[in-house]
Amino acid sequence: MWWVMAGAAVAQTPTEVGSVRPFGLGVQLGTFSGITGKLYLRGRETAFDFAVGTAYGATFADSVHAHVTFHQHFGPLTEGAGVTIPWRLGVGGWLNAGRYWVVPQFEGRGVIAGARLPVGLDFDLEDVPVQFYAEIAFALVIVPGITAGLDGSIGVRYYF
Repeated sequence: MWWVMAGAAVAQTPTEVGSVRPFGLGVQLGTFSGITGKLYLRGRETAFDFAVGTAYGATFADSVHAHVTFHQHFGPLTEGAGVTIPWRLGVGGWLNAGRYWVVPQFEGRGVIAGARLPVGLDFDLEDVPVQFYAEIAFALVIVPGITAGLDGSIGVRYYF
């Protein structure tokens, strides 16, 4: 599998994010902005995240957006000074409903859907159950036709 080649999975760290507190809820800003959540599985190794909100930018306007992504987390790039910074790779799907103009032949109003492959950094605070994150994703449009692009976001989640 692709995550085995990339390195060892995240070991337990001093943060409660993903270990003691597996579910986080927060806000995301970027190509897609709205409510975001993340549920860790198997400690801090894997997780599902989701976002529901709006999409505005070069390809979307007046759109409602939703996505779900499965992530594999890898060893921290660094830890200390109150923060642990693991990196992650993911695969998932997304759906938009509203007005879009991906390329001229796919301009219109309706549903547009596809796959996404994000890579991201999580900034897990050690003293409070808060996670900041940044990610960029390759986005493949499948419906209404095949095309591709990038999306990106930053966000914050509080873990329960």
